[in-house]
Amino acid sequence: MPPRKPPEIGSVSPSGQKTCPGTGPLDAEILVIGESPASNEIKDQEPFTGQAGRILNLCLTPAGINRPDIRIVNCIPAIAPGGTDFSQHSLQDIEWGKRILEQEMRALPNLKVVMPLGNNPMAWTMGLHQITKWRGSLIPPDSSLTGDRYNEYWTLLHRELLVESPDVAFLPSFHPAAVSRQFPWHYWLINDFRRAREYVSGDWKEPKKREWFVNRPDEINRFVDHTLITHEHLVAIDTEMDPLIVALVSEEEVHVFTFHDAYRPALERLMSSPWVLKVAHNMAHDWRQFHKVFGIPVSRPWFDTIAGAHILEPSGMDPGGDRLKGAGEQQVGKALSPHIATRYTPWPYHKWLVDLDNLHYCGIDAVVAYDAYWEEIEQLTNMPQGLDLVNHDHKLFEVTMAMQNRGLRVDEPARQKEMEVLEERVTTLGNTLEAMSEQCIREAYNKGKLKKPHLFRETVRCKCCRGAKNKMQRCWSCSGFKKAPSKKDLLEYLREPRLGATKADLENELLGPCSACNTKGTWKEWLPIKFSSDDQMKDLFYRALGIPARKYKGKETINIHQLKPLSESGGLYCLDEMPKDSHRRPAARILAVYIERNLLDTQLSTIKRIAPDELGRIHPTYDLWYTPTQRVASRESLLDPGTNAQNLPKESRRFIIPSDGYAFNYVDYAQIESRCVAVLCKDQKLIDIFQDPTKDSHTEVRLLVEKHAGIKITRDQSKRTMHAISYGIEEEHLAGMLNISIHEAKMIIAGILSTFTGLRRYKDDVVRELRSTRSNTSPTGWRRRWLNYVMITKGRGKGTVRPKVIKEALATKPQNMAARVLGLGLINMYDDYGSWLHPVAHVHDAGLFEEPLDRMKEADKAIVQGMSLTLWDMPFPAAPSHGPNWYIASMEEGVDNPEKQEAGFKNWTRESILNA
Repeated sequence: MPPRKPPEIGSVSPSGQKTCPGTGPLDAEILVIGESPASNEIKDQEPFTGQAGRILNLCLTPAGINRPDIRIVNCIPAIAPGGTDFSQHSLQDIEWGKRILEQEMRALPNLKVVMPLGNNPMAWTMGLHQITKWRGSLIPPDSSLTGDRYNEYWTLLHRELLVESPDVAFLPSFHPAAVSRQFPWHYWLINDFRRAREYVSGDWKEPKKREWFVNRPDEINRFVDHTLITHEHLVAIDTEMDPLIVALVSEEEVHVFTFHDAYRPALERLMSSPWVLKVAHNMAHDWRQFHKVFGIPVSRPWFDTIAGAHILEPSGMDPGGDRLKGAGEQQVGKALSPHIATRYTPWPYHKWLVDLDNLHYCGIDAVVAYDAYWEEIEQLTNMPQGLDLVNHDHKLFEVTMAMQNRGLRVDEPARQKEMEVLEERVTTLGNTLEAMSEQCIREAYNKGKLKKPHLFRETVRCKCCRGAKNKMQRCWSCSGFKKAPSKKDLLEYLREPRLGATKADLENELLGPCSACNTKGTWKEWLPIKFSSDDQMKDLFYRALGIPARKYKGKETINIHQLKPLSESGGLYCLDEMPKDSHRRPAARILAVYIERNLLDTQLSTIKRIAPDELGRIHPTYDLWYTPTQRVASRESLLDPGTNAQNLPKESRRFIIPSDGYAFNYVDYAQIESRCVAVLCKDQKLIDIFQDPTKDSHTEVRLLVEKHAGIKITRDQSKRTMHAISYGIEEEHLAGMLNISIHEAKMIIAGILSTFTGLRRYKDDVVRELRSTRSNTSPTGWRRRWLNYVMITKGRGKGTVRPKVIKEALATKPQNMAARVLGLGLINMYDDYGSWLHPVAHVHDAGLFEEPLDRMKEADKAIVQGMSLTLWDMPFPAAPSHGPNWYIASMEEGVDNPEKQEAGFKNWTRESILNA
C-alpha cells in the first residue's frame, strides 16, 4: 500500500501558536510520538532537536535504530502557550492535535509499532496512565489477540483512548526530557527502543501461551509426577501472603491455588527434589514463606531472577523509584518483577492485576520468572565470570537462608529494662536541654536572629471568638448561644418586649465580652523545642548560640557526627579543655547535652527495633542483590520481625544472646579491605606488610611513613589515614576525623602516598576506567556501572570525573573483594561444619556463629581452617572470638573492657559463659 501524504498543519495552530511538522519517512515501521515542540524545535522545524533530541539520539544508536528510518511527530504540533507546559494548550489546539495525530498514523501504511514517549502521548494513544508503570510493555495489535484472559491478560484493561489508533503494537517509554532530568533512565529508554526494533525486524519472541489450572488440587499430583518422572528440570514458583497463594509454572502449564493441606504432599515432593531447578523472584521471601508458613523446607538447586538481573546490570535504575537511593546506586535487580518482565521477557506490565485477581497476578509473576530465567542464563553464560558470580551468590544464599530460619535470640527482659532506663534518661535530658535553651532562644527571637522564628513562637487565635472584633466585645458563645443569634433569638432570650430596640441595642445589653480570652482575640505563644526538627536545631545552635555552622555539601547540617568533633578533645566547644570564664561555655554545655540525648535516643530506637517474635527471636532477611558493591544487606522481612544486622550498634548487640547450650563465636577478618587495596594497588611494600602474620599493619605503615617521609603519626592516625586514602576522603574530612589541622592532614596523606606509590597509581587507574567505560570491574568479575552523569559538565573542574563518583569507585572493588572472601568462608563453614556450628548473622567483614559449649576449642580450629583463605596471592586470616552475647564476642583485641577481661580476653570458657 503506497504512503499517503502527511497532514497539512499550516504555520500556526487554530489558536495562533507556531507549529512544527513531523519528520521521517512515510514508509516507516516505527512511529515515535512526543508531546509538543519547544521553541528550538519551532526554529528548526523538526521535533526533538534540543537537549531532549540529544538524549533521543543517544538512546536510538545503541538500540540499533537510525533516526532517519523512523517517523517522529508530536501530539500537538504547536508550541504550548508559555513554552513547554503541555497542560497550557487551548481546547481548540487539543482537538486540532487529535485530528492531526490520527491522520499522521493513517498516513503510514507499513506502521508496526507506535512508541508514545511520556504520560500525555500514552494517555492519548493507549488510554493508560503513569508512564513509570507501563514503560517497556509491548501491547500487541488487537487483531492478534485471541481473548485468552490468562495468557493475554491485557485484554482485561479498560482503556479510554483520546485518539483513534491503528491496529498496531504499542510500546510506551520515557520522554527524553524526563531522561535528561533522571539520566539513569536512559538505560530503560535504550531497552525499549531495542524492543521496538526487535518487534519490527521479526526477532521478537512471542509470549509463550500455557494451559492454566486454577484451584485444581486434582491436577497438582499429576503435574508434580510429570515433573519428577520426566525430569522436566525447571519450575518457577511464586507466593502471596494474603490470601496464601502458590503458583507453579512449567513450560506448558500454570498451576495457581489458594494453599491448604491437600496440596502439601505434592509440594513437599517438588520442593525437596534435587533434580528440579526452582526459579523465583526474591527467593528469600518465597522460601521463608514455605519454611515458616507452610512448614515445607526448600532444597537446592534454585535460581533467583533478581540475582541474575542484578549481576547483569548492577546499576540499572528502577524507573518506578521503588527503592530510592543516590543517583547511580539503584539496582535493576530490585526493580519489581514487572520491570524484569520488560527487560528479559516479552510480557508487559502486570502489577495492576493484583487489584483484579490475586490468583492471576501470582501466576503471571511465576510465568515471568520462568521466561526471564532463560534470557538471563544466556546472557550470564556470555558474560565474563557471569556463571561464577551467580553460582557463588546462590551458594551463599543457602547460608543466609539458614541464618534467617534460625534467627537471633533476644534477651527480652534485659531489653525491656534497658528501654525503661533509656526512655527516662532521654526525657530528663530533653527537659534539661529545653530549660537551658529557653533564654537564648528568646533573646535570639527578640533580636531577629532566627531564620525560621515561626517554629519557636506562633500566633494563637481564640477558639471562642476567633479574634473577630465584634464577637470579641459581644461574644454570643460565652453567653450561651450555639450560633450567632438573630433579633428574634435575642428577644426570646429576654422574654419581655423592647419596643424600638435595635439588634445592636439588644446585643449590647445581653452579650458580654469573650471570657475565654478576656478580649485579647489573638496572642503569641512559645512553642516547645522539637529535637526531631532540623530547622529548629539549626536556629538554636547556629543563630541563637552562635556556634559556627557545620556544613555538608555546602548546606547546613546538624548531623551528630558533624557536631561531635566540636565537643571532643581538641574541639572548639570541648568543656574539659575550655576556660571556666569562656563566653562559649553555655553553648558548650547545651551542645554536650544535645549530643548525649541524641546518641541515647538513637540507641533507644535501635533497641526498640529488635523486638522479638513469640519465640524470642528476630529473623532478619539477608539481601544478596541490593548493594552496588555486592555486599550483603539485611532488613526486616514481611514475615518476621528483624533489623539491619550489619548496622546494629555495638551497644545493642548486648541483647543478642545464643541459644541454650551454645556460645557465640564472632569471626572477624583483620583489615580485610586494606588487604584488598594492597592487592589492587600492587604496591610491594604494602603487600609485604600484610603477608607477614607477625606484623601489625597499622604500626608498620606508621614506621614506614616516618622512615620515608619523615612524618611522625600515631597508630590510630595511620589506620584512619590509610582508610581515607583508599576511599578518596578529602583532607578537610580527615582533619576533622583526627582533630588536626588541614595542613597536618595534607602532610600525612602526602607522606603515605610518597611511601606507598601504588596507592596513587590505583586511584589513577580507577579514574581512567571511569572516564573510558563509566564502570568499575573487580577481580571477581563484578562490574558496576554508573548510569548518571560521571563527568563535571560546568564550572570548576569541568571535564573531570565527579569526586563523589571517584569515591564510590574506589570503594567498589575492595568492598566487593571483601564480600567474596567472607562469602567463600561462610560457604566453606556451612558445607563442612553446618550440622553443629550454626551461622546466625552476616556482617560486612565478619560472621557470627552459635557453637556448642562443649565444642568451643573444636569450633576455633574449624573456623581457622574453613574461613582463613588465600585469594589473589593475599592471605585473609580469620580470627575467632567467644562471648556470652554478641557485644562481648565482637570486641576488638586490646580494648580495655572489664566485662571481657574478668574472664580472660578472647578466652571465654564454657564455665565463664554459663556464669555470665
